[in-house]
Amino acid sequence: MRLVPPRAGYRIGRFGVFAPQASSTFVMGNMEIHDMEEIGKNESIRVLLDPNGVVIVEGDIDLAGGPLLDTAIVRVEGPNPVVIDLAAVEFIDSSGLRSLLAASRRAESRNTHVVLRKPSTGVMRLLSITGTTEQFTVQDAPEAAE
Repeated sequence: MRLVPPRAGYRIGRFGVFAPQASSTFVMGNMEIHDMEEIGKNESIRVLLDPNGVVIVEGDIDLAGGPLLDTAIVRVEGPNPVVIDLAAVEFIDSSGLRSLLAASRRAESRNTHVVLRKPSTGVMRLLSITGTTEQFTVQDAPEAAE
C-alpha cells in the first residue's frame, strides 16, 4: 500500500482525510460551527465532538440514537469531566437516560463526573421524574426546569 499525502487544503483526521470545510463545518439551529467531528447520525440523532471534546447532541436520544451517543461518550472519557451539550435534544426516552446514567457511573469510577450542558426542558423533565438529576452536574438548565 502506498501512502499519498492529502491534496492542498485537505486535512488528516482520526478517521481519514477530510475535504476542506465539507466535514468540519456544521449548522446547528442558526449557528455555523467549525472544526467539529461528526461521530454519527441517523434518522433521529446527530452526535458531534467539538475541538474541546464536548459531546454535542441534536435530535432524539432514543433506541436508535443511544448507541451513537454511547460511542461519543466513550471516546471522550478520561480523567476530566465528560461534557454533553443537550440544548438541541428534542426528545429523550429510557434508552437515552440509560446512556447518560452509564456514563455517570463510569465517570464516578474515575473520580470525575458528567456535565449536562443546556439540557432541554424535555431532558430536565425526564431527570426530574426519574429522580436522577443528582447523578449529573447540570449547567444552564431552562428556568422552568430548575
